[in-house]
Amino acid sequence: MADCSAIAEQERTVIKRLYVRSALHKKSQDRLKVKPFVTLPEPTTRLGNWYCNEFTASRRKYLIFVNECTLLPIVISVKGLKTSGDILEVFKQRLFKAFLLLNLPDKKFIPKLLEMDEVVFAKTASRSVVGSMNDIIAQAKFSCDYHDIGVDSPAIFESLSQIPLKANGYKRSTELVAELLQP
Repeated sequence: MADCSAIAEQERTVIKRLYVRSALHKKSQDRLKVKPFVTLPEPTTRLGNWYCNEFTASRRKYLIFVNECTLLPIVISVKGLKTSGDILEVFKQRLFKAFLLLNLPDKKFIPKLLEMDEVVFAKTASRSVVGSMNDIIAQAKFSCDYHDIGVDSPAIFESLSQIPLKANGYKRSTELVAELLQP
């Protein structure tokens, strides 16, 4: 994983890109018109890079984004997404809602987040993050099937973000996000 504390210390004035390390299959990349780069530059946000994968639950396709530093999951429906610009807009809306649901203290970060105007995809670099993302996907599928709750609903987000994961030192994602966004 990247050194998240070093990224948090770097104060950048303008956020222009969302950097995503994608585990999407070739078929999904073609459908969403995404071409992954080989390498990514340094992240421009306090949260760093995001990992992305596609999964199916209750016969619907979803994209899950998991933060590299905190393993915070954001799930969006693939329905209606045609380009990476569409993905970026829906992702920003979901992340904004996540910050509101978590009552995160940093009011300065949210407007900067909304300035992101481009998404850049690259190949995955951390097997640990991909493994944690697969654990979160399994939990989302189980919750959707067993509890009959929509995967991209706020209730699922709250339950997925409260899962203590080994890669986080058994801390919850919400705790790490709150620590990372401290002024």
